[in-house]
Amino acid sequence: MSKDINGALLDGVLSKVRADIGRYPRRTVRNLLDLGEKLARGQSQKTFLGNARNMLEKRSSAYYKAVEDMVSHVDLDHLFTFGKNVGYNSCLKGSRIIGEIRDKEGYSAPWALSLIMDEDRLSRTPEIYDQVIVQGMGIGIYTYLLFGPETKDLLLLSRTHPECAFVLFVRGQVLDKAFLSQLALCRNVLLAVEDDRYMDDNCRVLRENKLFYGIYTSYDDVGKEHILNGCWLSDILPDHPQFAFLLPREDSTPRSKAQVYDYVISIRKGQKYPVFLMDIGQDMITINEMVLKDRCAVYFDQEGMLHIHGRPCPEITCNIFEESLTDIFRQTLPSEE
Repeated sequence: MSKDINGALLDGVLSKVRADIGRYPRRTVRNLLDLGEKLARGQSQKTFLGNARNMLEKRSSAYYKAVEDMVSHVDLDHLFTFGKNVGYNSCLKGSRIIGEIRDKEGYSAPWALSLIMDEDRLSRTPEIYDQVIVQGMGIGIYTYLLFGPETKDLLLLSRTHPECAFVLFVRGQVLDKAFLSQLALCRNVLLAVEDDRYMDDNCRVLRENKLFYGIYTSYDDVGKEHILNGCWLSDILPDHPQFAFLLPREDSTPRSKAQVYDYVISIRKGQKYPVFLMDIGQDMITINEMVLKDRCAVYFDQEGMLHIHGRPCPEITCNIFEESLTDIFRQTLPSEE
């Protein structure tokens, strides 16, 4: 795919940013936000970036510490590749493609797509998932959240699509040297490890290898209390994650989800913790609304079945292993404009 003019110009700007960020991280971050505001499509994107810049006027903001730590402990090629793929390819270029399809063909698509991977399909027929991503890129989706085992097949899928950003949520085992070696080659990947008995060791080797990582946990109506009282965030900070992700379980009530998201917002506004905290359930909807003016989040479960949150949709059963993304979204995400 040939580069568009803005993308080529951005590459030039990022080269200078790379040279400056080690010496002047605070100023460089503010300059990046200024650039993003200039490139932003629509008032909602401009407002979001402007608010982020205004937050960083607070000199004591812990987010500066987070940025300084990332610059020191994460490979810069990794940081800038992932950042460009999310910020430019997905939120700017991708959203433009989605907007054009919405205007011309009357259906929409999400800014990001979540897939709960089926381990057997991934190992036996990985081309199934590869085609999902190819189809997604064709309609403007460049960010993917993949939930699955620690497997080299996930990394191969990510390396096959260098223009996309992947957040890989892995669970239940120690990351071995072979996996870490392959992960180091995937500069478009942020690895999220589960808060389990392997977490400390996994985070230690990820940090030693200058890899980009986060920690995640899931919550229900009972488990939310460990989050809301601040204990969970304090517990994981010694492992130096760049991101902390909260995942609502299927049985979480709307009230619990709202309470957790209020907590997430308060933590971000307080700027006291050097980690970027996200609630995957609500933030995917919020970002989609900011980027596309559409309250919507989409994921496909292990069996390939479609789930849509955040907006009413037709009661239609759709399966990613049987239909194309285009056909599925044409049926289920008609344009609201």
